[in-house]
Amino acid sequence: MQLFLIQVLNGVQLSMLVFLLAVGLTLIFGLMNILNLAHGAFFTMGAYFGLVVANKTGSFWLALLIGPLLPFVAGFVLQLFVLQPLAQRGRSTHLDLALLTFGLLFATAGAVEYIYGSAFHSIVTPDFLKGRVALLGIEYPLYRLFI
Repeated sequence: MQLFLIQVLNGVQLSMLVFLLAVGLTLIFGLMNILNLAHGAFFTMGAYFGLVVANKTGSFWLALLIGPLLPFVAGFVLQLFVLQPLAQRGRSTHLDLALLTFGLLFATAGAVEYIYGSAFHSIVTPDFLKGRVALLGIEYPLYRLFI
């Protein structure tokens, strides 16, 4: 039963991260009628920018605050100068937008693998989040609960 509860909590944690990606896609396409399939690329940019900030400063919290800035600026520039003008052009925009943003996704994945390699990277967990908490009769890592 404990293994089942741990897997349920891990599944909820992972599904929340996937939910963030899906909400971004839904909001942009649903409200602005712009198809942007590169949300995963921006998520990756933020994660690796946070890794760089954490490695340079040694601060998890600073990485958590500054990490989202690069994908925000990159997404703003892409939206303003590439996606919006392409969407306003008219003809076959969804196909054009899908191909462009899907290509951006692959280009970002290739650039990340080229720069950082394919090895697993992690940020040192702060002492505040290193413990475990009793939840539903099991011990669950506080860091995963925070995520």
